[in-house]
Amino acid sequence: MNERNLFYIRRYDSRSAKLIADDKIITKKVLGKARIPTTRMIAIIKDKDVLEQFDFDALPKSFVVKPANGVAGGGIEIFYNRDKEGHFIRGNGTKISLPLLKLHMRNILDGKFSHKYKQDQIILEDRVISYKGFRPYTHKGTPDVRVLLFRKVPIMAMIRWPTADSNGKANLSEGAAASGIDIATGVTTNSIKESKNGRIKFIEYVEGTQTRYSGVRIPYWDVILKNAVKSSDIAGLGYCAVDFLVDEHLGPLVVELNARPGLRIQLVNEDGLRWRLKQVKNIKVKSDAHAIRLGKDLFGGEVEE
Repeated sequence: MNERNLFYIRRYDSRSAKLIADDKIITKKVLGKARIPTTRMIAIIKDKDVLEQFDFDALPKSFVVKPANGVAGGGIEIFYNRDKEGHFIRGNGTKISLPLLKLHMRNILDGKFSHKYKQDQIILEDRVISYKGFRPYTHKGTPDVRVLLFRKVPIMAMIRWPTADSNGKANLSEGAAASGIDIATGVTTNSIKESKNGRIKFIEYVEGTQTRYSGVRIPYWDVILKNAVKSSDIAGLGYCAVDFLVDEHLGPLVVELNARPGLRIQLVNEDGLRWRLKQVKNIKVKSDAHAIRLGKDLFGGEVEE
């Protein structure tokens, strides 16, 4: 962790680049100008006055609430429907009333889930309709694909699967599962699951089934790599992770740039980052296509010519 912070984040990510990554609203604006598809925003709530005047009846039945500067998935709520009494329904079937939702949103504005607990803004987004090929491996929610990059080169990748324990969220610390992804082929390899007390175990099957997490081919893999490389370059992030959701109709959408990606990605790939980073440190990366080719050749399994 110290090596990551001192030798990669500090040296290769400028302050302005980190600001782009840390604020999801700015992220969307920067990537939007480059025509990189992102999850669609419904509205931005900047303060409590705007929150009190907001028309919740105008929202679609399914939507996402998230802090603009959230950390580790904190504060994100995904709603799938609304009942006749006006309660909002989460993926696990639990309901929340409008007053409680507003309370949660006030906590977001107060910075409860944000970097350094500073004042924040609320983003309301469309809920992504998960790619149907992922449904046998998930519980309710939408899995997210993370690509870790250094100097534009894809170094490692993984997909995080929502589970019953994580209440449909693709967040490892909440109890989601995760699988490594072979950079060359876009096929899943090893898998782990983290309990809520932080204990990590290696797993093979989707809980309660004989369905293996390994061997899943990630759709649009080359598009994901292309947009990951392009996103890191446009934001000016030398070391970062780019997170995607794969929509059934829209394909891969960038949901977040992460300037301080965690290190569990090493576990699901059963490999360390250090030697991969050193491989790329002194290579002259000539183009986005060259960066992708380097990632596939250096760190992938089978490379299809």
